[in-house]
Order: sequence, then C-alpha cells, then structure tokens
Amino acid sequence: MRSTTVMAVMGVLALSAVVALAQSTKPAATQAHPAAPAAKAAPMESALSGTIASYDASASTLTIKTSSGDRTVQVASHTKIHEGSKSLKVGALGGLSGHEAKVRYRESNGKMIAESIAVAPTAAK
Repeated sequence: MRSTTVMAVMGVLALSAVVALAQSTKPAATQAHPAAPAAKAAPMESALSGTIASYDASASTLTIKTSSGDRTVQVASHTKIHEGSKSLKVGALGGLSGHEAKVRYRESNGKMIAESIAVAPTAAK
C-alpha cells in the first residue's frame, strides 16, 4: 500500500511538472516570417480640361475653369508645359489666361500635382 501511495504521489508530481512546463513556454509562431507590408500603389494619374483662369506664381498654382467649376492644381518643378509643339517655361502660364488647356495630374496628400499641361495653340490671325 505504501508503494502505491508513493507511485501516486510521484505521478501527481510528474503531471504537475508537465503542466507547469506547458504554461511557462510560449506558443510557437504560426508564421516563420512576418508578412511583408503591402507595397504602396503608384498614384494614379487623372486629367482635367478647361480654360486657364489664372496662374499664381507665388503659390505655384494654376486655376482651370472646367464645366464642373474651378479646379486648382499645383505646378511643380517637374511639370512639363507645352503650347502645341512648343515647350514653355512655368512663368509663361501667367500670360495664358483664357486659353484652353488639358492638365494631367496625380493626387498627393490631398493636392492635385500637375504632371503636364497642354495649352491649346492660339489660332493665327
């Protein structure tokens, strides 16, 4: 009877050790490597067409009057500007009020940044 009690106590101690060991170890991770962060999609380009209303050189913004209202785009240093086949400098936008234009832009931080501005050439008189 004494050997049965000793065996029972040893069994309880062994079971307790297994339970204590199981509680102290951390569960294995389900993934060997963390998931890679999703790549940011390149900003999509959009376009708008209308009449040049104004150019603010100090803010580098161009306002285009469209059928849905005035839209203001930021003119960046990389913006390509053309009138027909002729390349223009940014400063020329100030003298083009009233000209038809098509602006390709991308949105960044809630602003429309002009990638290119195509100004309709003036008709020869």
